[in-house]
Amino acid sequence: MFDVEEIKINKELPESLHTQLYRELVRLLREQHPETSGILPSERALCTGLGIHRVTVHKVYAALESSGIVKRRKDRAWVLCRSARKKLEGQVPSIGILLPSLFSEYTANWRRLEYLRGVIDRAAVLGYAVLMIQLPSPESTQEEIGEFISSRLSGLSGVIHLGNRISGDDPVLAAICRYTGIPQVCISGHMEGYPHIGAVFCGFSKAAEDMSGYLKSLGVKTCGLWRKIPVFPEAIGGKPEFHYAAKDREDLMKHYLKKVGISVPDEWDNGDVAFEKSIFPKLKKGNLPDLVWCCSDDAALKLWAYCKKKNIRVPEDMKIVGFDGASSSKGHIATIVHPFREMGGTAVDMLLEHFEYGVNDTNRFRTLEASFVLGESLVIQKDLPQI
Repeated sequence: MFDVEEIKINKELPESLHTQLYRELVRLLREQHPETSGILPSERALCTGLGIHRVTVHKVYAALESSGIVKRRKDRAWVLCRSARKKLEGQVPSIGILLPSLFSEYTANWRRLEYLRGVIDRAAVLGYAVLMIQLPSPESTQEEIGEFISSRLSGLSGVIHLGNRISGDDPVLAAICRYTGIPQVCISGHMEGYPHIGAVFCGFSKAAEDMSGYLKSLGVKTCGLWRKIPVFPEAIGGKPEFHYAAKDREDLMKHYLKKVGISVPDEWDNGDVAFEKSIFPKLKKGNLPDLVWCCSDDAALKLWAYCKKKNIRVPEDMKIVGFDGASSSKGHIATIVHPFREMGGTAVDMLLEHFEYGVNDTNRFRTLEASFVLGESLVIQKDLPQI
C-alpha cells in the first residue's frame, strides 16, 4: 500500500513513538486512493525499517484494529477495513477524562478545574485531543456497557479517572476498571484491586511536618481542627471503585501536630457536623486554642471573617492555617498548597508511559509533594515563602 520510508518518525521528540506511528499510519491510510490495495506493511517490516520495538508496532496495529480501521486476515496480514475511510476522517490521538458528575457541576469547584487545566495543557503540548466522557446510566445492561467501551473507549490512547459519580456499586465504572485494552490513570485516588490502573497522588506528609514544626517554633501549644463533612462515598457506607486519598488528610495533620507536642483537645476536634454548628459556638465561649487548622482555605477565610465579626484578632488572639492554597486566599491564609495542575499534567505523562511501555510496580504510582507556605494568619518571616 505504501513504503515504510513514507513514515516520518522522530525519536528526538518528547512525543512517544507509539503516538507518532499511530498518527503517521492514519495519515498515510487517509491519503490512499480508494482503489489502492488495502494491505499494510507487516509488523516486522515496520520494526526493521523504522528501528523501533515490535511491541510498539503491535500496540499501534491493535489500537487501529480496536478503532475499526484495520483487521487481520487469516494469513496474518494487516488490511484496511472497508468501512475505515469514514472513521479516518478527523482521526487524532485522544485521551478521555471520565467525569464523576456533569461537567458544569464538576468544574464549579476551582480545584477540580485546575486538574483539568493540567491535563488539557499537557495533552496539547504532546499533540493529544482531550475528550470529556460522560458515563452511561448505572442501570445500563451489560450489552450497553460493552458497546460503550468498544465504541467510546477502545480507540483512545487512555482514560483518566477523577472520582466516583455515585455512592455504592457502579457496574459501568467497574466494567471500565476491568477493561485492559487501554491504560487508565487516577488523580488523587486509586482503584483498589486493579493492578493495571495507575494513580497520581499528592503527598502531604512533608508539608504537614513542616507546618507542625513551624507552629511549634511559634509557641503554639493547642490546636483546633475544623474538619470537612464526609463527602466520600465509602464514608457513608458505599462500595465505590475510586478511593479518595484526601479522606485521610485531617487525621494526618492531627498526627503531625501531636508528634511535635501540640495538643488537639477533643472539644476542638470538630468532626462530622456542619461548620456553623461546631466551631462557631465554641468561639463565642472564649477559651480559644492557639490555632485552628481548617480543611480548606475557603473554610479558613470563613473562620477569619467570623473572628473579625466577634473582635477576635488574627493572628494575635488565635492563628489560622488552611489547606489547598486557594487563589482567593493569596497573602492572607497560611496554608498547604496542593499541586493540582501539576498532578493533571503528570497523569497525562503516566498514561502515555503506560501506553508505550505498559504498567508495572515501578511506574504505577507517582507522588507530588504539597508545600507549606505562610500568610498573614501566622507570623510573617521574610526568609520563608509566601503565597
